[in-house]
Amino acid sequence: MGGAQTLMARMANWLVEHGHEATALFLKPGIDEKVAKLFHPAVSQTTLTKRQITHSLYPISLYNETFDFCNADYVIPLSGDSITAASLFRFQRPPVVLPYVIYITQYCLPTALGRRLFRQWIPAPHKIFMSELIRDIHARALHENYEASITLPLPINCQPLRALERQPEPFNVISVGRIDSEMKKYNYSCVSVMRQLRAEGIPVQWTIYGGGAPEAIETLRALIKTEQAEEFVHFAGEIDYAHFPNKLATAKAFIGMGTAVIEAAAAGVPSIVAIAEQAKPVSQGFVYEMPVGSCGEVLPKIDASPIIDKLRDILLMSEAEYQALSKRHSDYVFRNYDIDVSMNQAIEQMNRFQAVPRNHSRFNRTLNLVEHKANRLVYLLKNAIKRVFAAVHFDYRKLLPYFSNT
Repeated sequence: MGGAQTLMARMANWLVEHGHEATALFLKPGIDEKVAKLFHPAVSQTTLTKRQITHSLYPISLYNETFDFCNADYVIPLSGDSITAASLFRFQRPPVVLPYVIYITQYCLPTALGRRLFRQWIPAPHKIFMSELIRDIHARALHENYEASITLPLPINCQPLRALERQPEPFNVISVGRIDSEMKKYNYSCVSVMRQLRAEGIPVQWTIYGGGAPEAIETLRALIKTEQAEEFVHFAGEIDYAHFPNKLATAKAFIGMGTAVIEAAAAGVPSIVAIAEQAKPVSQGFVYEMPVGSCGEVLPKIDASPIIDKLRDILLMSEAEYQALSKRHSDYVFRNYDIDVSMNQAIEQMNRFQAVPRNHSRFNRTLNLVEHKANRLVYLLKNAIKRVFAAVHFDYRKLLPYFSNT
């Protein structure tokens, strides 16, 4: 399961626990059982079938289905697909639509799903960005002023993580997250880091947890075998999210990015933030050294240093130094990411907003749908090309300058 799914669960659960109603709407048929278990029983989970989606979105339909979520006051889309759906569904009254931008270039590219609606339909104050960096990158790319937008760092349920009784095992390093040979290359590059530490006489043990595409997992398994690292690098597969705290309880250090690295730091595990799409085993710092809201994207004006140096320091420092580093991580996350603080601030701002009317003419609905289908086709084609380039070991990013002005 991905960070977006756990984020949706944390936000929805918090809302129902504080007297609100919440629905988790999935636009892809067939919700994963592991994902379903993340939600509070009071959260309504709605998974639409392909026919329901088709007849709800298309301008002309023989069916006129309505759903419980159609009486929503607020809609928080996490993707371009969701923004398009929010613009097309027949709500009983116009809801306030507040897209939450959690990826660094989510709506920047011309072919990004939902890009036009994000720019033209959603007012700047209604846009929520995970960090100031993501906000500023979108402002430059879309030539917009987002100073009035909401900045909401990942809401983390800090209290149970801070209360976790930890007994770190010496030299036990873990990573948790999707196995991705393009975005999360640290799972591959850090194998050599562990080998070097072992050569220095440090008996490190690194366990990697996560699911992913079969080819990415097979590549990781093959690399571990080729490097003859089976004795100290272990791929343990995907774990239930509920068991994540148990792994943190015995971890001496954590390497990763995204939600997992913030949650690890909240539990007091010294956490090294890996860099997205970076082939070398380098980092721009510990979690507490990152700008608020940043957890893996490339940060301008901050030099990267070898992961091995930071990891070695953690594994060899004194107990007093380790406890101080652990507390610094936990306090930083609680101060900046605690879900109670961030969600209350977000709701306070949301209550001031009014819904933006939509043009629901047949022509406009058809235009939105056709544009969405066209962008979806380009998105799938782009991913297919990337897979072909990966198969022949060609870095597709070398071509990006030629398309930068399109």
